[in-house]
Amino acid sequence: MTTTVGAPRSRPSRSWRGPARTHLFTFAGYLEQLGGWGRGTRRAIGNWYVDPERGVDTVAYQVVKYRRRNGWSHADLLRLSHPRTTEPVRRELFGWIHGRTADLSALPLLAAFERVQATTDATEAADVVTFNRALSWEMIPDRFLNEPRVWEALLANSLPQTALLRQLPRRTRLDPHGPWARVVADELTDTARLRKARVHPVAVLVAQRTYSGGHGAGGSWTPSRAIMDALDAAFYRAYDAVEPAGKRMLPALDVSASMTAPVSGLPISCRGAPAELALVTTATEASYEIVGRASGTPG
Repeated sequence: MTTTVGAPRSRPSRSWRGPARTHLFTFAGYLEQLGGWGRGTRRAIGNWYVDPERGVDTVAYQVVKYRRRNGWSHADLLRLSHPRTTEPVRRELFGWIHGRTADLSALPLLAAFERVQATTDATEAADVVTFNRALSWEMIPDRFLNEPRVWEALLANSLPQTALLRQLPRRTRLDPHGPWARVVADELTDTARLRKARVHPVAVLVAQRTYSGGHGAGGSWTPSRAIMDALDAAFYRAYDAVEPAGKRMLPALDVSASMTAPVSGLPISCRGAPAELALVTTATEASYEIVGRASGTPG
């Protein structure tokens, strides 16, 4: 069964995408704990939804990508902030958030989201993704996230670089030896994509260590050599995403044996992480000196 929802839609610009939008829910949680839901706070949160510089498509994308975080939903924030708007389309969006029937003719992303949520057919879900590039993997029902054809559609739409790094284990488990690996390897090493997504070299290193380990919270996988080589290259190419401070730098590293524990559960040790950051410094700064302290070294 093939279903087309509108013409192919481009993915929204990065300026209003990304994890920063989840901070709205985090902020609301702090307000609840501190009893700070005053008039000014309500106005500030309401303005996020009605700011004319933040288009309706922008808000719609955030609403379906980050539907709920930390026990908060957009319906909760609308109920507490009472934003007002004279824009008919924005009113339709607010009604949809509250669960009311809405006219989605001017909100194609929501129409596509409803379609992919309602279908039980993986081929139809893949078709909806193909013709609606704004659909991100977070908007896809869990029942389709183990379907190779759905991931093929997401990859064909050019999955954002950070999401690409995070989803490497899942994609490998679904199809360990497929041709997708070569395509993804090219995207991982694309300097322009790394710079646009502001991917820090250490983020690539974490992805490389996790991926090469072959196991994680989601299960185990057999690492692809093409992907591992691409991650190695991406680490160095991501230097271009780091903006130099232009100052004289003196990284001082503790490399003693007591620093071998992992950093917050990450696959990097407490002495390895600053060493990698120092390596980034050597690649991006013009004036630096690195010093180290090991066990037995005078303080």
